[in-house]
Amino acid sequence: MINTDIVFLDLNLQTKKEIIDFLIKKLKEHDYLSSSSKDFKNKILIRESEVTTYMGNSIAIPHAKSIDVKKPFITFLRLKKPLEWNEDTKSLVNMIFMLGVPNKKSDIHLKVLSNLAKKLINKEILNALAKTTSESEVIKILDEKG
Repeated sequence: MINTDIVFLDLNLQTKKEIIDFLIKKLKEHDYLSSSSKDFKNKILIRESEVTTYMGNSIAIPHAKSIDVKKPFITFLRLKKPLEWNEDTKSLVNMIFMLGVPNKKSDIHLKVLSNLAKKLINKEILNALAKTTSESEVIKILDEKG
């Protein structure tokens, strides 16, 4: 579900909107999303407006189930400088995992989200993700640890 082609390290994006737009563009380029991607983006934005996807520990996990998702994915983006993810809570984020699953997949997104969230409470994993300089190392960290 996660590949080096959708792992991005130390980017200089300034807003949540820039991050979401950047990730959607890259996901379309790598054939994870349909060319329209309107349904996916809309569902991500609706979820963000209803309940923040900030998970603590400088992490956000925007996620959606959509007809635009061609195959399940987890993408990872690490920012050079943290940004405010949610104005209400003033939560700062520098690691973003975006998750998408096709509409027809029943509850796979809940299982994947749960597994990912469990890994991301592990300080060893968080430290490794914060320090790595390699996209392939991100995959190893998430596959091997926890």
